[in-house]
Amino acid sequence: MKNKLEVNIAQFNMQSEKMLKTMQQLSADAVHAGAFEMSLDEINAEIDAARNGR
Repeated sequence: MKNKLEVNIAQFNMQSEKMLKTMQQLSADAVHAGAFEMSLDEINAEIDAARNGR
């Protein structure tokens, strides 16, 4: 039987793997959408436009 530390480590590893896969998918989606080369100012302008209905 696993002790509490082993269970916590296993859960952390699963969460880390899930986060990594999510980040990889987000990156691939940004490439596909053409947003991967946007500057921070361009990203903020897009957010502002979306929030203000422009």
